[in-house]
Amino acid sequence: MSHELVVRGGTVVTATESIRADVGVDGGCVTALAPSLPPGRREVDAAGLLVLPGGVDVHTHLDAEVGGVRSVDDFESGTAAAACGGVTTICDYAWQVRGQSLTAALEGWKTKAVGRAHIDYGFHVIVSDASDRTLAEIPRLVDIGYPSIKVFMINEFGIGDQAMMRVLDAARKVGVVVNVHAENGDMLDHCTRNLLAAGHRDPRYYAASRPPLAEAEATRRAIDYAALVDAEIYIVHLSCADALDAVSAARRRGVRVWAETRPIYLALTEERYAVGGAEAAKFVGAPPLRTDPGDRQRQHLVDGRAEGGGGPGFHPGAVRGARARDRDAGDLLGRGRRRPHLGADLRGRVLDQPGAHLRALSAEGHDRGGQRRRHGPLRSGGPGRGRRAAAPLAGRLRSVQRLRAARRAGADPLPRRGRGPEGPAREPGRPRTSRAPPPDEHGRLSAPATAVHCFA
Repeated sequence: MSHELVVRGGTVVTATESIRADVGVDGGCVTALAPSLPPGRREVDAAGLLVLPGGVDVHTHLDAEVGGVRSVDDFESGTAAAACGGVTTICDYAWQVRGQSLTAALEGWKTKAVGRAHIDYGFHVIVSDASDRTLAEIPRLVDIGYPSIKVFMINEFGIGDQAMMRVLDAARKVGVVVNVHAENGDMLDHCTRNLLAAGHRDPRYYAASRPPLAEAEATRRAIDYAALVDAEIYIVHLSCADALDAVSAARRRGVRVWAETRPIYLALTEERYAVGGAEAAKFVGAPPLRTDPGDRQRQHLVDGRAEGGGGPGFHPGAVRGARARDRDAGDLLGRGRRRPHLGADLRGRVLDQPGAHLRALSAEGHDRGGQRRRHGPLRSGGPGRGRRAAAPLAGRLRSVQRLRAARRAGADPLPRRGRGPEGPAREPGRPRTSRAPPPDEHGRLSAPATAVHCFA
C-alpha cells in the first residue's frame, strides 16, 4: 500500500514507548506505524529526529480584548506560531457578555477563527451571566460539541459564590468540566487598596497585589464547592505550592479536580518585577510570578502528574505558554517556542523521558481539552483532525514550511487584518494562499500542523 505521506526513519515517541519506525499518513490520519513502509507519494526524512504527536494547548486567548488591552495574536498569527512549535490543537475561550446567550458568545468567537486558523481548534465558554437561561443552555453546549465552560472567582469577572455553585451543579448533570480562575477577589482588592494608599503604583509591586494566599484560598474553596455537588473542575494557571497541595490532597480524597500551570511559573520568579516600569510590566499576568520558581511543580510535571493513584493531576496546560497579551511575556515563552523552553527549564529531564513529555503535551492534553472523541495518542488509525474541517496533512506541512522559511528570510507571511497588501480576510472555505518564499536549502521539514511533529 502506498501512503499519501510517509515520515521515514525517525524515532516515534508515544505516551508509553519510543521506537524507530516509519509513519504512514492518509487523509490527515496516521494509518500505519511499521519498521519499514513502502515508498509514499510524499516523504519526509526524519532520520535523527523525534516524531511526536501534535501537542494540545487547552488554554489560549486569541483576538481577545480585556480591560482595553487586546491580545497581540489573532487566530491567524497565533495558530501559525503554535504550528511551528508542534502544537496542533488549541482550545480558546469564547467570552459571554452579560445578557448574551452562551451559544451567541460561541458563534461570535467562531467568526474570529473561521478561515484564519492554521490548526485545529475548539472552545471553552466563559460564563459571565449565570441566569436561569444560561444554565438551561449548558446541555446544548454539550450537544454541539463543547463540553467545558469557565468561571472566574476574581471580582472583575466573577459571578459570585452562589452562582458558581449553581453553574457547577448544572455542569455536573451533563458531564461538563468547569475551568476555574481561582483567586480570592476580596483579598486582591484589599491588597491593591493598601498598595495604592502607600503610593506603590509601579509594576515592581505587582506581585504583592496578588499574594499566594489569595490563590490558595480560592483554590481550596473551588474544590470544596466541586466536592459538594460532585462536579469536575480544572484549576487554570496554578502558580503556587499551597494551591498545588490543595489539588493533590483533594484528588487523594477522590475529588475530580485537575490543574494546569504555565512555563513562566516554572522558569521565572518575581525578581523580574524588581526593575520596575515598562520592563516589569512585560511580566504582569494573573496570577503573578512567585518568589519560589516551584521545584515541587517541576517534579510533579516530570513524575507526578499521572491520572489516578492519588496523584496531583497536575497538567502543564498541555504545556501552556505565556498568553499573548501586550502586557504578558508573550515573546519569552510563546507558542512557537514552547517545547524547547520547557525542556531547557527542566534541564533535559522531560526530553530525557519523552514519553512523559508526550503524556502531558498530547495524550492527556487531548483528553482534558474535550477532544477525546477526535484525537488520541500517535498510533495507527489515530485521527489528525479536530472540530474544524482540516486541510490535508501534506498541504499543511508545506504551509508551515513556508511560514518558517519566510520568517528566516525576514518576511512577514501573515499580515495582520486591515494591514498590508492582502486586504480583508478571505471568505470561509476559500483556499489559503501564501506569498512566502520556499523552504531553505536544507529541505528539512519544520513542525507539521497536525498528527506528527519532528523535533530535534
